Amino acid sequence: YKKATGRVGHDAAAAGLWDAFMEFEADRGTPETVCDVFKCMLGVDASGRTDELWRRFKHLSKSYQTPELVSEEDRKALEARWKAQKKEGDANAELDALANSRVAGMKELELQRQMEQLLLECEQAKNDLVQNRLQRQHYEA
Repeated sequence: YKKATGRVGHDAAAAGLWDAFMEFEADRGTPETVCDVFKCMLGVDASGRTDELWRRFKHLSKSYQTPELVSEEDRKALEARWKAQKKEGDANAELDALANSRVAGMKELELQRQMEQLLLECEQAKNDLVQNRLQRQHYEA
C-alpha cells in the first residue's frame, strides 16, 4: 500500500486505494500506523474529501494519547518544533492553563504540546493542499 499510494496517491481516483490502506492499517496495524496513513492522506488528498479526513484524524487524536500515535523520536521532534514556534509566545498562557486545571502536571503538558504540534502540522499540510488545489483551478480556468 505504501508503494502504491506513494506513486498514485495524489490522484483524485486514488480515494479507494487510500480507503483500502486505511482499512488494512485499522485492522492489522497500530494507532501509530493509522496516524501515519492519515498524515500522508492529508498531505496529498485530491479526492475532495480533505475536510472529512481532517475530522476523522482529529477524532483519532482525541481517542489516543500522543505516545500511542507517534514514536518517541517523533514526539521529541514535535516538542522541539513546538518550543521553537512558541518562543515568541506568551508564557503566561501556559501558566493560565495550569491554573485553570486543564493540565495535571508537566508530563501531561508535554503530551498536550506534542499533540498540539502534531495537529498543527497536519492541519498545515491539509491547508497547503487545499491552497494548491485552488491555485491550480485558478490557473486552469
